[in-house]
Amino acid sequence: MSAKKNPKKLLFQAPPLDGEKETCKKDYTFETKLGDGAFGQVWKIIHNKSNKSYACKQVAKERVTSMFEQFRREVLIMYEITHPNIIKLFHHFEDDKYFYLVMEIAEGGSLFQKLTIDKTFIEKQANEYFKEILDAVDYLHKRTPVIIHRDIKPENILIGDQGHLKLTDFGWSNYYFSEQGTPRYTICGTFEYLSPEMVKETGHTNAVDIWCLGILLYEMLCGYTPFKAAGRDSLMENITKGKLKFPSTMSPLVKNLITKILEKNPVKRLSIEKIKQHEWYKMYTNCSIGKGRSEKNSLIRQSPTKPLLPVVPNSVIDSNKEVNLNSFRKSILIIKNELISRIEVMKELREKIKDSTIKIKDEEATVKVIEQEILEKKKEAAELELNHKVLYEKFADSTRVLEKLGVSHNLEEMKVNISMKKIEIEKKILEIDEKYETIQSMAVKINELDDNIIDKTRYFDNLKNYFAKLKSKGSTLHNTRKSQISDLQASYECLKSQIIEHEKQIEELETPENKAARGLMIFVKTNKNKIIENTLIEDKLDFLDEQICIKEVELERIKIEYLDQKKALMRIIRYDKEKILKKKSDLDFLMNKMRNAMSFKETLEEQLSNSRNLEIKYKLEIFDIQAAREKAKALKVKLNTLNSRINKAKIVKARMRNNMNERAGNIEDIEMELGMLKAEILMIDDI
Repeated sequence: MSAKKNPKKLLFQAPPLDGEKETCKKDYTFETKLGDGAFGQVWKIIHNKSNKSYACKQVAKERVTSMFEQFRREVLIMYEITHPNIIKLFHHFEDDKYFYLVMEIAEGGSLFQKLTIDKTFIEKQANEYFKEILDAVDYLHKRTPVIIHRDIKPENILIGDQGHLKLTDFGWSNYYFSEQGTPRYTICGTFEYLSPEMVKETGHTNAVDIWCLGILLYEMLCGYTPFKAAGRDSLMENITKGKLKFPSTMSPLVKNLITKILEKNPVKRLSIEKIKQHEWYKMYTNCSIGKGRSEKNSLIRQSPTKPLLPVVPNSVIDSNKEVNLNSFRKSILIIKNELISRIEVMKELREKIKDSTIKIKDEEATVKVIEQEILEKKKEAAELELNHKVLYEKFADSTRVLEKLGVSHNLEEMKVNISMKKIEIEKKILEIDEKYETIQSMAVKINELDDNIIDKTRYFDNLKNYFAKLKSKGSTLHNTRKSQISDLQASYECLKSQIIEHEKQIEELETPENKAARGLMIFVKTNKNKIIENTLIEDKLDFLDEQICIKEVELERIKIEYLDQKKALMRIIRYDKEKILKKKSDLDFLMNKMRNAMSFKETLEEQLSNSRNLEIKYKLEIFDIQAAREKAKALKVKLNTLNSRINKAKIVKARMRNNMNERAGNIEDIEMELGMLKAEILMIDDI
């Protein structure tokens, strides 16, 4: 049974298993591996002595050395808890390499495996599974101190032989002292199941388990978690935002429940008691609960006020050694059996009375809860009335302000005024658009004029350059001609002087000399014509100079006219621009006025819609309050009926007690008589 080598134990002494205080690996047969975990493997084992099947979690020591205290706490917590929906730890042992946790076996696989096969569960099935896990969590939270699981997910929920769910893996579990109210700050669990307070690191309580229950319910119905994202940062952002998206196939009741469970604020998050009071939670059990109650009530009603004579079994009669019993002894045995049956009936009645008293207490608790809800609804109704009054006062103040401003407080008149203002503004906008178009056309014309003036200036500049070139050419020609004329004049003067000298000489010379002198005279006359032609060219050049001067004057005059026209056009453009700016400012002012009017209208409409919504909400709340009152009345009637039943049961109980006391006295007398009879029988036998 025990191992030869006793390794050094790190964990505490384990409780005995099937009469054995200590066990080792040799005491078990390791059959099949059920799965792999983060710290080891899970095996199906058979205890050799008792031939019972267990699940064994084999954990490597080297993997939990850094977090041994956490592992030790997990083992302690699992030993503490005993619940039909939680895997039970029976025993543990260890060797040099591993810790072995001997636990309750659940061969139906995990909820995660079932969910991957089925994709989603129908609401009825999800309701049943949710109730079982909620019962397990409720059991953990009602302990002193409270136990927080902190890693509720489909992978950590197993399915038992009869299909019931069992919560397991308490690796991240810890104690929470609710009386002290000090929160926990460890970030642990699965990312998709983390609560907002754990993500923000503001400290968490046992409300994290309720958040995990909401995620679990959503995943069972949809096949995926509500805040699933591609990356870790986006997932954390989705959790902190807490925006839920539901498929259209999901019923409104379960949507309402999930929304209330997945409340970002842990204080406002639904408690387990309120979850159990929700309509969806009770939806699939109302019929069965009602049936059970009616059956129990019928049993109470059918219980006889006078005890029935039971049928005496043959074994009791046959057990007597004597065959020839007289009638007296038979009657004594019948009475004794009758008393035993009556005692059993009394025990059953006591149990039924206890059950009924527990149910009455539950009904009283529900009545108290409903009364509290009625009080809360009354407070909310009072707050709504106050809000309605405040809104009405604000509306009255706004109407007074509007009257002071000269604006009608009637919405229809305001709408008419706003529409008129809109029409006027549209007309002004059209006028401004027309003026803007005319200004644009004028600007186009001005641009065309500017282009023409630029072309003319370019043309005049070209002319000026041409005239300057002509002038330079004329001046060069003039200078050359002047030089030629001066040369010709000089030659003329020389020739003239020579002619005079020749004339003097001709008078002195003979006839051939006279001929030569005449030739010279002809030559002088021809040169004189050339000189006259040169004088005509000079006159032409002077005329050209005069024309150039005239053109320059005209060009200067055109330039002055162009500048004057440009200045006039620029004045017109500036004036038109100023007009446009004024019109724009007027338009902006009107648009702002219109926007203010529209915003004021929107605020008024919002206030009116809010007041109407509040009025509708107030009416609905009143209706809910009336319904709650009716429910409370019905519950009070039920309570009265239950009280009357209890009183009747008490009377029956008192009667039964009296009967029992009487019967006890009778039994004592009968026993005395039996003793005496036995003595007499013995005496007769001796004789």
